[in-house]
Amino acid sequence: MKKIFLFWLIILVFPLKIFSQPIISYILPDIGTPDLNTYIEIIGPSTLLKNFGDDGFYLNNLGDQVRLEVVNPADSQKIIFGPIVVSWDGRMISSQVFVHPNVVPNSWDWEQLLQEFRIPIRVYVNGNYSNVDTFYIVQPFQMGDISS
Repeated sequence: MKKIFLFWLIILVFPLKIFSQPIISYILPDIGTPDLNTYIEIIGPSTLLKNFGDDGFYLNNLGDQVRLEVVNPADSQKIIFGPIVVSWDGRMISSQVFVHPNVVPNSWDWEQLLQEFRIPIRVYVNGNYSNVDTFYIVQPFQMGDISS
């Protein structure tokens, strides 16, 4: 009886751990502007170790175990992700996002953006995709003269 119980426990629990998808809790910041580079951090659940794989440096190429990518391939003409660093025991990804200079968003306010400037992104980890989150492309905000 113990062997049958152990067998079913292994069959039911083991695949859940192997095939669990990575989870994006939030992105900080989740906004960028044309012709500029933005440093971002993607944070996973604080209780889920190895959420984004093993800590380390990844070039963000097709064959890498951990990648950051746009969901819609056409959006790769709007933003490019740099290499990524996984840290905090697999709970955080750090990267750079470059917004192409030819992108012309309709507003500086993210709430008023057209859908084409709301870029769905996700994380790929060892064959599994994370939930989708959004990176917003906005116009630069003019502060005016701040010298005084």
